[in-house]
Amino acid sequence: MLKKLIPFVKKVLISVMIIAILFVTFTIFYYNNGINLKKSCSIEKNVCPNEFICNFNEKKCVAAEKCPEKNADFCITLYDPVCSNGKEYSNSCFACKEGVKNYYKGGC
Repeated sequence: MLKKLIPFVKKVLISVMIIAILFVTFTIFYYNNGINLKKSCSIEKNVCPNEFICNFNEKKCVAAEKCPEKNADFCITLYDPVCSNGKEYSNSCFACKEGVKNYYKGGC
């Protein structure tokens, strides 16, 4: 009976070790690569990783929208506020015409 139980216990321990290794690997990747959106930022300490921009009001990094490479010749006056570097624009078209590269949707 004991000889049959030992291989089973080994398999369980190996499975637990594999799960632990995967968990540690994911945790290291998650915190070291800037995926953590709870990362705090401010006007003085703008430390958001690429593809993110600092929401100064909430003091956290949020996903950034990018302006197109070629801006529109004119913008409509639809109010759909966006924010970039602490400045609010009435919509993304006006923000991009002002030279903004990244912004997030919503007011500042």
